[in-house]
Amino acid sequence: YMRAKLSYLPSPRTSVLKIRTHPASFLYESTPFDDLQFTCRRDFEEWEPVSRCFFALAAREAGHVLDVGAYSGVYSITAAIANEEASVLALEPNPLMYRLAVANIGRNGLTGRAIVKPIAAGDDSGMVRLYLPEHSSMATLVEEGDDFVEVQQEPLDALLEGQALHLMKVDVEGGESAVFRGAQETLSRWQPIILAEALSDQELLRQREILSLLGYADPVPVYPPSEHGDSRNFIWASVRDRARLERLLQEARQLAVP
Repeated sequence: YMRAKLSYLPSPRTSVLKIRTHPASFLYESTPFDDLQFTCRRDFEEWEPVSRCFFALAAREAGHVLDVGAYSGVYSITAAIANEEASVLALEPNPLMYRLAVANIGRNGLTGRAIVKPIAAGDDSGMVRLYLPEHSSMATLVEEGDDFVEVQQEPLDALLEGQALHLMKVDVEGGESAVFRGAQETLSRWQPIILAEALSDQELLRQREILSLLGYADPVPVYPPSEHGDSRNFIWASVRDRARLERLLQEARQLAVP
């Protein structure tokens, strides 16, 4: 009862909760600048439930996992818990959220197996402006504003240097297609399953233009647009992996939504 009541009150300080939700239970540190501080107190039950469940199921079959736009580390932790043999790399350029992701990974005993780097992924190498709006989860390289920090950007092809990749999540507030442009060699070679956000139909079309040339089939929406939390997430897989994608997604929908 108290946990439910507290979930609607803002927190002026850092707190640590035991998250008790499918697909993985873990410790989560929330801070006053964390946009997930409310939903984490409800065990993330309303935040991308099908996407998180799908990612856990896919991670069980993935040796190398990449989380681009890791935020506070939830997806990285989920993958590492789902598959103890998986190597997880997380990228989070927002300095505040980078520190929180490192803390959350450490709290769950995953340091060394899940690595976080304070780098932005894009289609070019160099220093770029990361714009910081009021909501920390909406930090972006795409839109401009008065508050920003300079961060290092690298194309994934240069960052990974040929390393294998089997599963990938991309959530970078409108810059997903730029991430794909900088990863064409990696994606063409390894064709990982990709969970990606597309905030607009135009961005989804840009993603399709790139990925279709790399052997990917049309994207599958995680859930119909009427469903809360998962409505702008899409899954991409190569033509040969399309049946596996649909199998995993069907299982995730059944497990995540009673």
